[in-house]
Amino acid sequence: MEQSIRNIIAVYNDLLPTTGNLRPSQLPGQVDFESVALHELGHCIGKAHVNLASESGLGEPDRNYTKSTDGVNDGTTTPGNFDLNTGVDGTRGSRDDIRGDDNNLFWFRNLNNNPFTMDYSTIDSTTYSRDLSNLPAGDSYAANGDWDVADSELATPNTEAVMQQGSFFTETQRTLTHDGVATLRYAMSGADEIEGTADDYTFQLNFATSGCDINMSFDDGQTGFAVCQTSAAVNNDVYARIASANAYFNTGYNWHFNTATPCTETVNLVQNQWLMFSPACYLGISTGNTVADILGAGLDYGVDVVILEYDAVSEAYVQLVESSEIVTGGGYFVYTNEAGRTLDIDGQFNGSPDMPLTGAGTPMSGGRFNLIGHPYDFDVPWSEVQIVDGANVEALAAAVSDEDISRTYYVWNGSSYDPFVDTTPGMVGTLTPGMGIWVEAYKPGIRLRVPSTGPASPSPTGPSSLAGESRIETVASARSKKLAQKVDGEGSWFVRVIAESGALRDAGNVFGQLVESSDGPDIHDIKELEPFSNPHLSVVFPHEEWGETTWGYASDYHAATRKPSGEWVFAVRGSEPFAEVTLKLEGPAEILKKGNLRDLESGKQVKLADGSYTFDMASDVHYFSFRLRRK
Repeated sequence: MEQSIRNIIAVYNDLLPTTGNLRPSQLPGQVDFESVALHELGHCIGKAHVNLASESGLGEPDRNYTKSTDGVNDGTTTPGNFDLNTGVDGTRGSRDDIRGDDNNLFWFRNLNNNPFTMDYSTIDSTTYSRDLSNLPAGDSYAANGDWDVADSELATPNTEAVMQQGSFFTETQRTLTHDGVATLRYAMSGADEIEGTADDYTFQLNFATSGCDINMSFDDGQTGFAVCQTSAAVNNDVYARIASANAYFNTGYNWHFNTATPCTETVNLVQNQWLMFSPACYLGISTGNTVADILGAGLDYGVDVVILEYDAVSEAYVQLVESSEIVTGGGYFVYTNEAGRTLDIDGQFNGSPDMPLTGAGTPMSGGRFNLIGHPYDFDVPWSEVQIVDGANVEALAAAVSDEDISRTYYVWNGSSYDPFVDTTPGMVGTLTPGMGIWVEAYKPGIRLRVPSTGPASPSPTGPSSLAGESRIETVASARSKKLAQKVDGEGSWFVRVIAESGALRDAGNVFGQLVESSDGPDIHDIKELEPFSNPHLSVVFPHEEWGETTWGYASDYHAATRKPSGEWVFAVRGSEPFAEVTLKLEGPAEILKKGNLRDLESGKQVKLADGSYTFDMASDVHYFSFRLRRK
């Protein structure tokens, strides 16, 4: 019990708004104490249910309508005489509910009436309201944080406000959502309800075993399940102050009590290589969240290992110190000169914060790169990510179309940068646990959200081998899998090029033909970033004639033809002339059989023995061509 109470105190003190806070439970027949206690602690500090809940006297599912009084008329339902109509969408608690004269009690965001977004700059009476006249045009009632509203109406799956009444045996809910954070921040604006004035107050909970303002205990005489009983001191006709609070729980349930580290992640470091990582566990709740806290045994920071973050505003790397915080959604570089070392990232399961992106410019003038990270301990396809832009939450494809963000993200694999996109065959990306990524933003003020596609069941993450591991298409699309094996009926196909030398490996490169491509530059020709550090080894398709990059491209697609044909020139680039570089081509058998691979340095045609060719580099670049002739 104590660990769970310590955890919920830390969650409220952190005030981190997240999505994806609902997780399936691995606890058959058990109720998660921490999830219930997080809800009850909300009551103890003055928060009410966001829905009508059981106190309305209504049955399910009508309890899911937004919190309100029943107004002065007799309404249409009993008990309570509430006016209840789901509107066109058929979802209770959504923005088009028709509620007659029921008096709304829910604080909504004026800008968009979306409880899963937040005004990060100002939360007070200028940005939030209970007055329905302040709703956005077209909305008829305040939308609450019910999971059905989140999933079916607001494209926010596996998410629910903590103060939505109802706990199930099949779920855990241990982080706050935007609505829960915004409500507390509104209260902190003080009696004048204006943030930044003299009556603002701060919020801090502390754990103690005696003399507490809020007490938690098991007492079957007080509740049949769980309750927080409060008394209030009334300051005037409008405001009241919580004077005492006691939360009680019933022993008649099979309660599960959380541990300090249900989520564990081990980052396997590679000697003398820079790697990218991000915490897949929520730090700072039951475990420390500093650099010193995640260092593996025997590592001397600043001597054996260093960690960098990136300041997108100044466009400069910053070396962290031992007291620097490692944050959810942050991306980092780590380097060690020691062999067999690890970072140990242990804590609670993450929700997903909306990660701020620094943007400037347009795709033509260039944006700014941001180093962020995947927050979950399970995979999420890159195509599923969303962009939060003020009042709007957009799908990635829409944000790319609006020129807010690049469709490409990059991962340093210890040897080269692997680019990933949302649709291009052979380059489709999946965010995996522990992955740090580069994202290029053009529009200032936007945020990136990773929606929870959800684990089949929550489990601690396995070791993250962040080096030497190909992260290409962890969950490949059906089309990518098909085109990697054979030419389709439209003449589309691709071949993957892999270069290896010792511990260095680049597998993020493809060439081929697509029916939607052209023979010149198009969206399926993905630029590769220049290497982060030495030593490095990369495969690139040069195309200096296109005038867009001096380094090269990771993919090179031509227009599809009736019969596969064309020529592709690619280069193996190294930080030095490496000996014994192995080149591999993987793709449709008919393409590899008919194609002519030529080593342009020696002028010789290459026969791939067992699918590979080993050569010595005479300089830091070695050119090849692959030609297909029509027959």
